[in-house]
Amino acid sequence: MVCAVNIVIVNRTERQQFYANHLPAGTPVFHQPWWLQACCGSNWDAVTLSGDSGMEAYYVYAFRHSLLGLHLLMPPLTAYLGPAILAAAPDAEHNLHRETELLIRLEDNLPACIHFESRWQPQYQNWLPFHWKKYHQSVRYTHLLKLPAEANDLHKGFSEKIHREIARAEKRYVVSLANDTDALFGLVSETLRRKKAFLNFSASYLRQLFAACQTHHAGAIWHAVTDDGKIHAAVFIVWDKEKAYYVIGGRSPGSGNSGAMSLLFWEVFKHLCGRTKVFDFEGSMLEGVGSYFRSFGARCVPYFSLRKTSHWLLRSKEALKYVLKGKLWDF
Repeated sequence: MVCAVNIVIVNRTERQQFYANHLPAGTPVFHQPWWLQACCGSNWDAVTLSGDSGMEAYYVYAFRHSLLGLHLLMPPLTAYLGPAILAAAPDAEHNLHRETELLIRLEDNLPACIHFESRWQPQYQNWLPFHWKKYHQSVRYTHLLKLPAEANDLHKGFSEKIHREIARAEKRYVVSLANDTDALFGLVSETLRRKKAFLNFSASYLRQLFAACQTHHAGAIWHAVTDDGKIHAAVFIVWDKEKAYYVIGGRSPGSGNSGAMSLLFWEVFKHLCGRTKVFDFEGSMLEGVGSYFRSFGARCVPYFSLRKTSHWLLRSKEALKYVLKGKLWDF
């Protein structure tokens, strides 16, 4: 039996405060109000369901307004938003029933919008209540690495190739923690230019995210630096009590086979072991990148990306995009 009830709070600021006050200790970093504030300012919200024991479920989302209407969206560099069920039922059958009922009620209370986009945490695999309401789902994949208490236990699970890369990189680079985002942004921009990919955030956006993570002791940037002081690679990592996440990274053109990124990840793991339980590489769907992540011992795990577009102009735009890619299907 689902006993959660809606608490109707008309004022969005009060809703945000209610959400912040009732979050459990293990809430993912991307769902934290300070992260959302850094990403979106006040343009985020949450549907909450509460019962006698407090908040039992929520659906957190970011939004923006356009001339066409309301868009619910994923902010840049934010891996997962969406639902969270805070207390499990005693057995699998009742848990599925309870989860389904809560998801139905969460969806019922989402605001009407012209475009919806949401990526769910990998543990949420039941999207049927959204399928029934004509949302569309794509299966994506990330790579998860279990972090032991001792980093040396993790090191034993690396492939021979990774061992060689780390040994080679240790002779060339010194790893240091960054005080700012300038070098990282430059390396990321350069990496995406080489790949002819689009950069969907600004230097100031990255700067404010990093500042928020520093304030809340929930993130750091690592650099791989040569003796001449040049930064050849950088990674931005954030974490909470349960997981750490690879947000973004980049490297210089000359560091391709130097092992700089492998050395950075190894130093990151040494820092995180004993502090959190799992490292999420946040992807990738690219064959070579996924293979690289698995060489650390990570396992491939599916997660869901949900979309729904109601405005005819946006649907036409999306249809054209898929036609140009040769991927026209019913969305």
